[in-house]
Amino acid sequence: MNKGVLTLQILNKMLKEKTTHFLLLLMMIALPLSKAVASLALIALVGISLLPPYKFSKNCIQKNSPVCLLIIVFLSLLISQVYTENSTSGWSLVYLYNSFVLLPLVILLNKQIVIKKSIQLLQVFIIATVFNCICTLIFYFLPDETVQQITAQIGILKPYMPKGKNLSFGLYSPFIERIQLGNLIAMATLSAIYLVMQRHQKWTNILLSVFLLGCSLTIGGRAGQLGLFVAILGLLVLRSTQFIFPKLKNKFGIFTASVCTISGFLMLLIAPYLLYKKFPPIQKRYGQMRWELNEYYKGVDRDYSHCTSVRRLISWENSWKVIQTAPVLGVGVGDYRDKMQEQYDKAPIKLSVNLHNQYLFFWACSGIIGLFAFLFVMGNWLLYLNKLGDLRFIFGVAFLLCYGFVFCTDAVLNFQVDNMLFCCFFALIPCLKKEV
Repeated sequence: MNKGVLTLQILNKMLKEKTTHFLLLLMMIALPLSKAVASLALIALVGISLLPPYKFSKNCIQKNSPVCLLIIVFLSLLISQVYTENSTSGWSLVYLYNSFVLLPLVILLNKQIVIKKSIQLLQVFIIATVFNCICTLIFYFLPDETVQQITAQIGILKPYMPKGKNLSFGLYSPFIERIQLGNLIAMATLSAIYLVMQRHQKWTNILLSVFLLGCSLTIGGRAGQLGLFVAILGLLVLRSTQFIFPKLKNKFGIFTASVCTISGFLMLLIAPYLLYKKFPPIQKRYGQMRWELNEYYKGVDRDYSHCTSVRRLISWENSWKVIQTAPVLGVGVGDYRDKMQEQYDKAPIKLSVNLHNQYLFFWACSGIIGLFAFLFVMGNWLLYLNKLGDLRFIFGVAFLLCYGFVFCTDAVLNFQVDNMLFCCFFALIPCLKKEV
């Protein structure tokens, strides 16, 4: 082969790898800051990944099947379009799930680069989320007039909301919707904890995880807060079983090890109660929830449009009514909102349609088959991580516990940020470097 041609191929390969690395970093940085930039980075990644040279072995899909199976979720919604009457609405929802196809494709075609840079990708995501949190806190302490002027002048920031400083409803988030910010903080916290376990920049990531945990309690959404708590609890159970308890047992004996481990878990379990009693942001947020539910169950006639807890209850009730009309195949992804609107119109409390449960959304759209497909994909992925037998399994369990809880309260995958975030970590966690 001509040396000039060979040199050109090598340079082309190096350029592609560097560009891919840059776009991966850009996507991870943009996820907490700009969903538009994150989407553009993903599209660019798909484009450059399809350009030669690339390695795509015959058994590539088989080796990466746990990640590839994300496509099943996309296909279940796509198939439901066959019996959807409102096809226009259906296509718009199906399009939202393009990450379930594109992100596995990007990972497959660039797996070696992803593995090599995986820790760096996690670190930049954590730092970008910390930056978002700092900006959110700064806006909280600035005067309202100043915040309104800044957001009006900087077009990329979200418009300032009148209740942007009301702890009962959550703080104003300048880059990402408040609910999505809570989930981003949860994933950044879990990522920082994982890096601590990996002993990667240990003390830096300990400080970052503590800061992010404080931000979750202060500015995070309730679903993200509770999802993070469940995830940390699960993470500690696994870590204690595999590492902490055996180490204490060898050093102090089984009795002392048992007492210390059980005491630690008891302290963690009572932490939410203590926070509710002593920490104003938690007290106000969950006090608001308690007041809303008391009013609703007492039958008080009032405007519940701003009562998010009541809106969730009504959404679950109406979703279940829609499911009962077509439990096996679902009503079709395009007709789901129309069917929900019919149920909302019949309800005594007049509210706009809200989708507040991911599991019920899949069941209503594509039937019990679609719901099982979604659960199967997550379960198969976790079994694959379990076979690896390292910290990636613990991280994976924490990830699914967090989002598994969040899915109970919101159909977050219908939002671009959570859609990309979920698929990104679903594809990234199996590619993380083995523990040191």
